[in-house]
Amino acid sequence: MTSRALPLAVLAAALLLAPPLGAGEGEVRVEVDDDGTVRMTRVVAVSPERLLRVLSSRELSADLSPDVISKELLADGECPRYRVHSKGLTRPLVYDYSSCLTADGLREDLVASEDFDAFAVRWHLRPVQGGTEIGYHLLVKPRLRVPQALVRMGTKRSMKATLNALVERASGP
Repeated sequence: MTSRALPLAVLAAALLLAPPLGAGEGEVRVEVDDDGTVRMTRVVAVSPERLLRVLSSRELSADLSPDVISKELLADGECPRYRVHSKGLTRPLVYDYSSCLTADGLREDLVASEDFDAFAVRWHLRPVQGGTEIGYHLLVKPRLRVPQALVRMGTKRSMKATLNALVERASGP
């Protein structure tokens, strides 16, 4: 093997062994489904247990989203119900949702709202070597006369900030 071929062989081996693009720790992959669901995936060096502890805690999860003004417990139990006031363009938007643990994370579903036609969140926490792959899916359809492109842009911004806050909070003591 020539001296020039050796570096190429090393580079080829490194490329074959490297994780797929977008799968590195901290990188956020974003997809939008036909129904408008925004799907984000991120690999982090935090255990699924620590992440779920934050997501399922009233106190620890209350201010993860930058859009939430207030979060009030309506009913406790296996699937607690909450009322949320969130930032809107001209006034706060209000919705009630239930929050239930799932086999691999958490789901939040709209119970009642005059401001939203749809609101559904899915958190999927998959253990990977050295941490967790977080799947964060959000479908939100406000009853506002706003272009869907603007809604998607705001949704993506809010979701990235929420993911960052979750990882920061779960990484702490």
